[in-house]
Amino acid sequence: MTRTTGIVRSATLAFVQKLGAKNAAEELEQKLKMGFDPSLNDITFADYFLEWINRYKIGKYSHDTEQSYQIAERL
Repeated sequence: MTRTTGIVRSATLAFVQKLGAKNAAEELEQKLKMGFDPSLNDITFADYFLEWINRYKIGKYSHDTEQSYQIAERL
């Protein structure tokens, strides 16, 4: 299910070490050189939440817990 409303925010990354940040920056630079458009990866929080529920929560917890996630999804 894709929702078309909501605020679009880009994901940010946090790095513990400078080397991790440097490697991620180099990887992104390579993608940009190959034509990658980061604006095409924007996702609303509602879409992210739905994807997260389906990937990590549904089918792994009690029925009541799953029902709570599904109620939150409809908000």
